[in-house]
Amino acid sequence: MSITVDSIVEEAFNAVALAVSGVIKDATLSKVVKAAYTPSTDTYSETTTESSCRLVFDVSDAAFDIFPGYVAGASDKAAYIQSASVAPSENDTIAVGSESYVVIASSDIAGAGSFYGVVLR
Repeated sequence: MSITVDSIVEEAFNAVALAVSGVIKDATLSKVVKAAYTPSTDTYSETTTESSCRLVFDVSDAAFDIFPGYVAGASDKAAYIQSASVAPSENDTIAVGSESYVVIASSDIAGAGSFYGVVLR
């Protein structure tokens, strides 16, 4: 078995989920993608893709440090996402239980392509 960032993150999320109930959340990342352009109506059709992921909120102020120049708003939350099959990007939505958040900023942690820091509002 090779050691990758993804395998380390998966193991860490699993360990935290076992040790601390309710901290690791199942979530759904929704991404709206513009598709075909219709000239007669000057509009693009849109499709929404959904991807399952896991998320943990970070309650420390230092969590926002991965976004240089970003000033966190009062309702902004920092979180880390694992197992997203697509990268979260600005204006995507993330559903966690009955709560829904909009992605304000996203950063690919260690360039792994499967572990992201995000700011949610």
